[in-house]
This record gives sequence, C-alpha cells and structure tokens, in this order.
Amino acid sequence: MAYALNTNTGTKRFTLSSSGDFTGPVYKPLFRFSQDTILPDNVTNLVSIESVFLKHPSFFHEAYMTGYITRAVAGAAPQTRQVTSASFENALQDYYLLHSEYYANSNLKIAVIDKVLFYLLKFLKTVAVDVADVVRFRFMDDGDTANFGYNAMSYLVMAPHAEIDITQQHAAHAAVVERLVTRRNMNLFIEINNSPLALTLTGNFMEMFGCDPSEVYVIDQANPLPIQIPIHGHQFMSLECNLIEPQMVSVNGEKLTSSDLMTVIPTPSDPGQTEYYMNYTTGGKSLVSSDHLDSIQLAFTDIRGNNVLSMEEFMITILLDQVVPVPNPPKNENRISLKDARYASMHEMRKKLRTAAEV
Repeated sequence: MAYALNTNTGTKRFTLSSSGDFTGPVYKPLFRFSQDTILPDNVTNLVSIESVFLKHPSFFHEAYMTGYITRAVAGAAPQTRQVTSASFENALQDYYLLHSEYYANSNLKIAVIDKVLFYLLKFLKTVAVDVADVVRFRFMDDGDTANFGYNAMSYLVMAPHAEIDITQQHAAHAAVVERLVTRRNMNLFIEINNSPLALTLTGNFMEMFGCDPSEVYVIDQANPLPIQIPIHGHQFMSLECNLIEPQMVSVNGEKLTSSDLMTVIPTPSDPGQTEYYMNYTTGGKSLVSSDHLDSIQLAFTDIRGNNVLSMEEFMITILLDQVVPVPNPPKNENRISLKDARYASMHEMRKKLRTAAEV
C-alpha cells in the first residue's frame, strides 16, 4: 500500500556544540543524553540538519604534524625520523591563511604564501640535511625553479624570519610566487636535484602538501612528487551522524557503499573564518536509525575520508520530525485523480479538433 506523509505532529531540536559536554576528539564527538529517549513507533521519525555554524579549519595545524620520513643515500643505512610539531617552525603551527583582508593587498597575500613555502621547504631540507640545492620546489613556468630564492639555501641558514622580503629588490622571486597562485593554483613539485638521495614520506603532515596521509611517497632524482599546497583549506567537509539510517554514498574514491553521511558542508571561506550555513529547504530528511536514542555521534571528514584533525569550533542544530503516514486511497474509490482528469480533458480536446478538421 502507498503512503503519503502528513504534516509534522512534532519537531525536536538537538543543538550540539564544541563547547558542550562530549567525549572524544572535536572532529568525532560523542554526546550522551542525560536520559534515554524512546521514539514513538506509530509515526515516521525523520532527521535532518537545520544549520551549521563553524570555524573553518586549517591544514597548517599542530594536529597534522605527525608522520615519518626516511632518508636514504646510496652506501649508507637508511635513517627514519619521526615527524612531530617540533619538526616545524612555531610560525607554521595553527596558521590561518588568507583572511579576506589579504585580498585587498596583493603584495601582502604573496608575502603570506611565500612564508608558508619558506617553512615547508625548510622542513624538507632539514630532514634531508640539505646544505645545497638538493631538495627543492620545482615550478611549472620557465625559469621559476631557478628564480625561487629558497631552493639554493642550506637548511642551516633558513632560520625563522630569514625568508626573502617581497620587495622590488626580489621581483623575480616574488613573480614566481605570484604565478604559482594566479596561474598554477598552488600546483608544483618536490624534487631531488642531482643527488643519490631518496626520501620516503608518510603521515598526516602530507596533508599540508595536498597529499593523502594514508599513502607512502618516495621522492628521488627520477621521481619528483606533484603537490598542491592547500592554502584555501578544505574543499568541503562531510558530516556523519549515527542517528540516520545508512545511506549509499561514493564521495571518497570508493564504490557506492553504506555510510552514516548526513550532509556535505560547504567551505567557501578561508581557514580561520567563522561561517553560518542554513538549510533553506525541507528536503534532505532521512529515517532515524533506531527508536531508542541514548547518544549522538558526529564525525567530520575531508575529501579523502580522513578525519578533519584541526576542527576546533562548531555548533550544529539537528531536527527530528515526527510525521504520521496516511494511506493513499485505493484507485477508483469515488475519487478522480488529477492525472486521469488531465488525460480525459486532453482526449476530449483532440476529439473536438479532429471533428472540426473533418468539417
């Protein structure tokens, strides 16, 4: 038998916040009810998102500064080093890039991005013990690799604040950074220049280079690594919730599979900015997974399905609608459907037209 959904008989709101009482990390919080809730079984229970309020997370965050790098040179035993927050300069930790005011000043924007390039390359040169032009960034435009002033630097001289001042005296270097932003969308390469050195990299810190942290990357003279530095933060975030019936999704490179995905949160603003997103439609409702509720589990994941480790602040309102299913009346029970009425009207019109044409 077919059913139609009547108007709501009741709506409950659950507002969950990063400042609330939960267990687990901020990117995967578990909120427990003070007492269990039993939903009535004579109604259809539907759940949806009403609003999302969040601070856009950054990839340049202490939470991503974990992993391993192995340095190998022909004739010597490989050396593996653990990556921690101490491996990076303090200036790169919890670094929020490109707030809206930077767009009003092109030189300032280029200077901020240049600082990030400086600290990322310093990190690579330090773990590689590079005292010459061995580990470097390779750019796509002619001459840019040679004009990028940091490539030839030794890690020993790349102290904090030793980065080049973006002025007319370093116009060629500044032009490299500007082309990287405006032409190449931050796409470039890490390469080993004229050396038997090989680096193996894996871990969460690879997110800062736009790479999948679950993969293992090997860089040597014959195999540069393509990267895209995520200065604008996440492209979007997926929000999962244990309240909903499993959905069929394919968003992280996998085949269609069952998931607790509730919604996809847009992230058009830059990291560090706080935004508010409202669901302006009545669609997007899903069946509640159980009539017995004792907790709500959320999970924020990125485009690859990895946890958004740098999530800090959020406030989310979830709607629980209770509606009464009303059986549709059987066909031909003293009722005429709109479809049948339109069909009869069109048939009568065609009949009249044919009659007029014959006359």
